[in-house]
Amino acid sequence: MDLPAMICPYCGEKQYQTQKSKMKGGFLTGIVVFLMVWIPNLFDISVAGTLGFLPVLIAIILIIYPYLVELSSTEEYINFFRDKQ
Repeated sequence: MDLPAMICPYCGEKQYQTQKSKMKGGFLTGIVVFLMVWIPNLFDISVAGTLGFLPVLIAIILIIYPYLVELSSTEEYINFFRDKQ
């Protein structure tokens, strides 16, 4: 669930996460899921070993994610039905 807007502590305006930024976050999540499936098969690690690796991946995500976030003063929506002009 996305937060609709946050108030900037410096300018007082509402700030929204851009769609490109949301897609980057989704891609990062997909990579983590892929690694959680791929690593045990590649290195023959048990399920408990894989779950032990999960906090490392979460820490990496928490470090990288702030650099992927882009903000905008306008709210953007995905336009699936693009008007051809």
